[in-house]
Amino acid sequence: MDLNEKERSADRIVLAVTLEPEDAFFREHFPGNPVAPGSFIIALCLRVIGDTLAHGKPMRVKRFGFSRFAPPGTYTLCLERDMGSYDCTLRQGQDVVAQGRIEA
Repeated sequence: MDLNEKERSADRIVLAVTLEPEDAFFREHFPGNPVAPGSFIIALCLRVIGDTLAHGKPMRVKRFGFSRFAPPGTYTLCLERDMGSYDCTLRQGQDVVAQGRIEA
């Protein structure tokens, strides 16, 4: 996996996320038709928010939904602070792959 910061402000961060076919989580999820596990996508959001926006505050996942599978490829991850919560959106092109809200 490769992360590249595209944009950052006090309340928002946008990253380019490249999921490589060789990434370990693809080996078992699923052989022959690899897709990123939803738990991996949520954990990625938690990690980036904790490292950049929430600065180590305790967090909890309020809600998360998945509208498409995430096979190897390049995605855009947008994390925006809204009061004490963070809106998370993972897109591939214009297509929303996952959306959720994390509270801190």
